[in-house]
Amino acid sequence: MAAASGGLDVALTLARAGRYVATALVIGLLLAALLHRAVAEAAADRPDASRWLRAAAVLGAAASLGVVPLLSAHGSDPRASLGDVVGSARGAWAIVAAAAFALLALLPRHRWWQGGRPAPAVLGALAAAVVALPLGGHAADGSPALVLVVVEIVHVVAMGAWAGGLAGLLLLRRAAGADDRRLAAALSRFSPLALWCVVALTAAGTLLAVLQLTTLYDLTDTGYGRAIAIKAFLLLGIVGIVVLQRELLLPRLREADGDAAPSASRDVRRALRGEVGLLLAVLVVTGALATSTPPRAAAPEPVRLAAEGGPPGGPGWRVRVRIDPARRGANAIALRITDRAGRPLAAAVRVRALPPNRGAAIGVPLTASGDGLLRAPAVRLDSRGRWRLELRAPRTAAGPIARELAFRVR
Repeated sequence: MAAASGGLDVALTLARAGRYVATALVIGLLLAALLHRAVAEAAADRPDASRWLRAAAVLGAAASLGVVPLLSAHGSDPRASLGDVVGSARGAWAIVAAAAFALLALLPRHRWWQGGRPAPAVLGALAAAVVALPLGGHAADGSPALVLVVVEIVHVVAMGAWAGGLAGLLLLRRAAGADDRRLAAALSRFSPLALWCVVALTAAGTLLAVLQLTTLYDLTDTGYGRAIAIKAFLLLGIVGIVVLQRELLLPRLREADGDAAPSASRDVRRALRGEVGLLLAVLVVTGALATSTPPRAAAPEPVRLAAEGGPPGGPGWRVRVRIDPARRGANAIALRITDRAGRPLAAAVRVRALPPNRGAAIGVPLTASGDGLLRAPAVRLDSRGRWRLELRAPRTAAGPIARELAFRVR
């Protein structure tokens, strides 16, 4: 059952990543075609992007349609049918995205452009595909929804222009006659836009993290937070390549002549491929983010702790602790002490909660409720961070108990 659930998670992540990749490619190919047209000396030198645009649109339509049955199989309610998913916001927006991409794929080649610019039908379909991503995801379910949706749209467009633009420049290079000097000219025009994309991505990503995370510990303790951390490290690597390319490789290519030109152009292409590869990895991680639940939207889950000990060969003891909801404020703490066979042990136990930064300990007044279970219904844990639960029971039939169990309060 767990393996099947894991397989569905992977499939849903890949389908959603396919939507992001397709959206980025359509945005980027249109942008790259405009850049190549701007640096082309003659109309005959302008590359034709329609073949790649159509392939990206087909990928987007297939990925968007694939999300719908995966959402049905992945849902928490086993009685939910495919029709229920289609009628939900996420399913409906996935259908909208599929229709938008299908329109792009079916447009005749001569309808993609109008007056040297993308046709209104192309821009309208692309806008629908972009808007469908946040409206059919966590942004629409969060709070404040409007802010999250707008920030997510900025995030998608900036990522699409950057990642898709670079991919488009590489894909259209051969269509433009494999002219590396023309590629360098297009990259020089693209560079200021890429810088603004980095600024927009940094601002949007930071705001999304602030609105979706509850604490910095979420970056290591939750799948959503770990995906954000991986994405940030990938983007740092990409920024390093961008700086290297802008400050060293492109100037060298522009100035190179004779025997140095092939080496300089090869280095630029390698840097571009590395940058595009890392950006595609970012888009896959973004698909994983769409599959996992943001910590702020997740229902609070109790923390469960366990410890055992006792003399070798003896009956031994086991302690099980539950802290609910392990968030700042009032928490219910329940504790059970048994021997290794699961039989309750009589013990006069003293429990204290030790806050972060070595603050004053908080006594936990436990009362027995039968079957070895001890409860404290409302213990105030008013600081976020790493707490320790100190357990002391000097005399039990299985030997003394003295343990500290670490847990986190969000």
